Amino acid sequence: MRRKNRKSSMSINMLVIMALALAALIIAVVIMNGKSKIFSRSLADCVDKGGECIAKNAVCDGTISMFSCNNGEKCCMSQQCSGAGLSCREPSSCSFTNRVSMLKCPAGEVCCKS
Repeated sequence: MRRKNRKSSMSINMLVIMALALAALIIAVVIMNGKSKIFSRSLADCVDKGGECIAKNAVCDGTISMFSCNNGEKCCMSQQCSGAGLSCREPSSCSFTNRVSMLKCPAGEVCCKS
């Protein structure tokens, strides 16, 4: 009686599925890595926080912040809601995600990104 030679090998289908899963995992990691850089950049951006990037030797009428600017500039955070894309509005006309809470407006109004 002859014994059949049983090989313990994976099928071609299983290898293809594993290769596709590995490729999908690598693509997901690359995408998430790129998104996290964008996210962390926006968290530390001076202008997104209502500040203004000024020259290192310029005088700031507010407070100097640690938010990031380019080319060795410093981030000046004015205490008033003014500047590019900012205005004081009624709370009902400004969504919560567009509010800049650290800047001052007249009573009953909020500082809002345009």
